[in-house]
Amino acid sequence: MKKIIITSILVLASVFTLSARDHYKGFIEAGAAPLAGDKTGYVLSMATSHGALMDHLFVGGGIGVDSYSVKYTLDEDYPGFDPKHDKRISGVAIPMFVNVKGMWERNALSPVVDFKAGVTAGFVTGLFGEIGGGFRLRLDNRKGLSANLFAKAAAEPKKAVKNDSSLEEGQFVQLGVKLALDF
Repeated sequence: MKKIIITSILVLASVFTLSARDHYKGFIEAGAAPLAGDKTGYVLSMATSHGALMDHLFVGGGIGVDSYSVKYTLDEDYPGFDPKHDKRISGVAIPMFVNVKGMWERNALSPVVDFKAGVTAGFVTGLFGEIGGGFRLRLDNRKGLSANLFAKAAAEPKKAVKNDSSLEEGQFVQLGVKLALDF
């Protein structure tokens, strides 16, 4: 896992260096999503990505903060079982990712497609991928505001979990909405 994180940091550093030229583009985004699949709860996220915009293609890298709140019902086999109460666990994960966006700026309102892939550490430790699509409202020649629907999946291998709870491992799937400001 250390090799993956170090490699990700080196890739992000090289993307930032390349993007410092005339084609620089940056994004700040915030989102919210309920968890889907075998876990219930929600995720609040904030991220920033920076890179180069060449014609209609943005290539960059970024880092973010995901705040998880996961709810589950304890079963009879779990120590401390109480049929009257659900248990909620919370935590923070730090995703580091490569970001590719398709941006077609023909009109004031134009379509956007977003792909992210990378690693995440913290509450969820493993690999993740995200795909999204939406629309961008051009604010001026350089800035825009976009709204995207997205799907994100993070896979956490069992060996990455530091405690005995199988309820905190596995797949975390999100379906949600993000708002982004680009500059």
